[in-house]
Amino acid sequence: MKLRETIYLIVLAALFLLPSHLTAEEKGPLSSFNEEQLKKLKAGDPVCNYEFDKEEDSENSGNGQCSIIIIKPIDKCFEIMEKIDLQVHWVPNKKKSKIINKNENKVLIENEYEFIGFTVKYHSIYTVDEKRHRLEWKIDQTKPHDFEENSGFYQLEKIDEKTTLLTYGAYNLDVGFKVPDFVKKYLLGKSLPTMATNAKKYIESEGKWSQ
Repeated sequence: MKLRETIYLIVLAALFLLPSHLTAEEKGPLSSFNEEQLKKLKAGDPVCNYEFDKEEDSENSGNGQCSIIIIKPIDKCFEIMEKIDLQVHWVPNKKKSKIINKNENKVLIENEYEFIGFTVKYHSIYTVDEKRHRLEWKIDQTKPHDFEENSGFYQLEKIDEKTTLLTYGAYNLDVGFKVPDFVKKYLLGKSLPTMATNAKKYIESEGKWSQ
């Protein structure tokens, strides 16, 4: 047997013997996380990253994202998540999520939130991308809106046949008035992981769990 053929067979055998879970983590959606983050994810906890607005007391609160593992196939996760009108069951402080209009992959939603004695109302335009298992939203500036801007996304990624990685991202949150830095950090640090955890509970229960 020639040397090149021998080397080829050795490499091929090594690939077959490589643990499948290791290959998935190296190449799949979990590849960007370090060991400590992977431990948290596999324990069912969210892993979050934040980038706060550099200017103190600005109107923009910064942005961030949280990832969490959901024990459901990706198609089932997306089937549940794309029912935007049911977000009142799991999105913190949300009291209304009414579908006003659907046009192909665009959905106009009327939102209403309650925060410690005051109500926030605005309309969002959701873009539903079934192929990429992704939902994106932004404020409809043509309609009355209590926030100046609010946009973000939900991204689902397949880990294996039974598990899915959900990443929730929020950015460009502009409330229209000056917000102290410590308040921005508190709000982002509290709301993002709660959103991810609620989504996990809601999807794994197939819509039976409610906040």
